Amino acid sequence: MNRLRESGKLSGTSAIQLAAAFSHAGQRSAADDILKNAVLDKSTEREHSGTYGSFYRDRSLILKIFSELGRRDSAEKIAEEVGAVLASDSSLSTQETAFALMAVSEFYNSEANLKSGKIKLKLSSQD
Repeated sequence: MNRLRESGKLSGTSAIQLAAAFSHAGQRSAADDILKNAVLDKSTEREHSGTYGSFYRDRSLILKIFSELGRRDSAEKIAEEVGAVLASDSSLSTQETAFALMAVSEFYNSEANLKSGKIKLKLSSQD
């Protein structure tokens, strides 16, 4: 992990994943250092080969990690973005939908959010 950290060649999403790994390994100060310098990717392009990556999948992954790390302020902003995409009529890939649902679940199940009150979930079907 230290080699990756020192390489300086990580994308924003990769850096945030590495910060989560450091945090889970009990090295919170290393995680915080990485997060201070992480620059979030702004590209909204989808990759259709290799990783099938996308902006929405990556934002969801970042939301999940910020929720796990207790970074509520950062997570809230991203949760609004992810929620808006899920609530829209946008066509999402299976991977984008799965990551978004996992991330939103992690965010709303975090201790801080459970203490704030009830959570409403609205499921609808169009005929």
